[in-house]
Amino acid sequence: MPAAVLLDSPSQHAMSPDTMSASQAEYDGLGKEDSYTDNEKAPAYDFSSSAEVVDRKRQSPYLSRMRSTTTLVRHARRSGLWKAPVIMFMTLLSAAIVGIAHHVFLTVLDEKSVADFPYPQTWIRDVGNALSRVVQILLELSVGIALTQSIWFYVKRFNVSLSEVDDLFSLPSITSFPPILLKWSALLVLPFAIMIQAFALVGILAPNALSVIPARPTKVTLKVPFPGLDKIPVVDSSVFWDYSKGFLYSSPSPAFSRVANGVLNNGAFLPWTAPSGCGLACNYTLIYHGPSLQCQDLPDHSIAVMPTVDAWDGDRRLPHPAFINGSIPVVNPIAFIEQDVLYNGTSSIGVPKLGTLDNSTLPTGPYFDRTWAPEGPYAFQLIYATNNFSIDAGKQDYYRTSGSYCIFRNATYHTSVSFANGSQTVVPRISEYGDPLLWLQESDESNPWGWIQTLSSDSAAQFSFATLALVDAISRYFTGQVSIVGRGPAQITALHTRILDSAVFTFTASNNPNTFSIAPSSAMTNGVSRALEDLCSHVIASLMSDEASLGIHAPVTATVLPDMNIYDYRPSRLWLVYGVAVAVAAVANILGLACMHWNGVAMQRTFSSVAASVRARELDDLLSGPEEAPRPMAKVAKLRYRAGLHREDGRSGFCIISGGDAVQMAEVVRLNANEGMSP
Repeated sequence: MPAAVLLDSPSQHAMSPDTMSASQAEYDGLGKEDSYTDNEKAPAYDFSSSAEVVDRKRQSPYLSRMRSTTTLVRHARRSGLWKAPVIMFMTLLSAAIVGIAHHVFLTVLDEKSVADFPYPQTWIRDVGNALSRVVQILLELSVGIALTQSIWFYVKRFNVSLSEVDDLFSLPSITSFPPILLKWSALLVLPFAIMIQAFALVGILAPNALSVIPARPTKVTLKVPFPGLDKIPVVDSSVFWDYSKGFLYSSPSPAFSRVANGVLNNGAFLPWTAPSGCGLACNYTLIYHGPSLQCQDLPDHSIAVMPTVDAWDGDRRLPHPAFINGSIPVVNPIAFIEQDVLYNGTSSIGVPKLGTLDNSTLPTGPYFDRTWAPEGPYAFQLIYATNNFSIDAGKQDYYRTSGSYCIFRNATYHTSVSFANGSQTVVPRISEYGDPLLWLQESDESNPWGWIQTLSSDSAAQFSFATLALVDAISRYFTGQVSIVGRGPAQITALHTRILDSAVFTFTASNNPNTFSIAPSSAMTNGVSRALEDLCSHVIASLMSDEASLGIHAPVTATVLPDMNIYDYRPSRLWLVYGVAVAVAAVANILGLACMHWNGVAMQRTFSSVAASVRARELDDLLSGPEEAPRPMAKVAKLRYRAGLHREDGRSGFCIISGGDAVQMAEVVRLNANEGMSP
């Protein structure tokens, strides 16, 4: 039957000595008649030109069929040329679409709370990783087709060894890079392989466009404590004295006194709890009205000493004079300090006294006698001696005095409040000073208790009495004296004033010898006058403190750092990765399309394609079986891909070309022939 023609007997493969000599002679004459050399140094060696092969071709009934279908097969391949470009660019387009979908997905997540989002963070992470991985795979697939075209383009135009073919067809494996890098001509193929390997960075870098960060500061409305003096009931700010003719303003309320004393003792504001909704941190600014201090230093030459006290030794009087330092001449003094007095504070709002105001209602003791002086503003002044001096009998002391004069004024405050890391910062600033605070007539009028209670519905009256109570509380704190009492040993004693507890001054005493001094506290770096102004501002701000507990709140726009984590999407990070990757892939596809055009057909790297390219019989003499070690000549042999138009059998594929190894290849043929002749 016709199929039997395909079976070759061993005798057909064996070559007689005459035939081998003819083949050797034919090999020696190669290159003289072959006109297709492609500018090679030596013409290709065609084993199929031997007499035996020629006879086999003549005997084969399938040779004419193969030649007749060559044109048909080539036409079929060209008709499928469009499939590879379509797949190449469709995968590229799909990668871009998935990248856009990834962008939309991350945009939906942006600024969303991690805890409040309906899906857990691990799912979000996995979806993002999956989308970037899909983009990576699609780009690798797209450029992989272009890589295939570039490999075939390379092997069709350059002589290659078997090891080089192995490396080329294993690309983009990373193990193939080192050998290929030694071939400068492979630079045409390497960029495609490097691109495919680099696409792994897409799956690594693209997910970094989404991160989890603490929530950004936002503007929200908070309900915060507010020092609204016009909202404080009169009975909460002031204490009224009940006497026979009615009720009369007596003193600030205990709450106002605690606030003023706390601030003046500590030299700072009293804190309050962060408002609800403050989160990790928040800050806001409040605008309110209240009393303020404007102070100025008294000139040294305007303060005089009054030597009113003498020392006694038994029945003998010892003069103990005190004078201003002679280097400071006193001219028209406006303030005075007594002998043995370190500090003296006076106020226009009242005078501290001993005794009783009304034996029927108040116990005996010191009290603050309010001044009925409607003609002047509320004010106070401080005089203090800053030098070390002695109280030794008969020794003359020279005072170095200083002082401050302050008046109370209405003011508008802009106070910044911030909470962060468990701490609070309050910075009150006076944006505008108003008129000086004058005598409040209602405070010196006796009225029935019912009328006092009705003031709680009068915002103007509430503001006036709250202001008076604050002025009174601050004035009482500084009004009084600090004196040296006794002679053996002497002591510093405060009368009425609480200045010994103040953060404004530091008092020191030494009993040997009896020397004493007073000086502004080291914290008062800007001077006593400026310190008094700041302390008054802190007293007003501290009406919001938990110590005051007034319960007055107001809405305010605050900047809040929420106590939560949110998703943060950075589009630039995503599009930088995807944009570069898609652009590089597009360039690679264009080059792959050019290689496909030059190849004349869309080549593949499938097993059938590779197997079809190595069907030349001379390769059977060069290659061993897949389970055997490579033959020695396989390491030096050079292959060249020939199109079917340039081969006698009409089939495209690799063939062995002639060159410096021609003698060795002839030896291979001879040895293979001898193997075929052996029994």
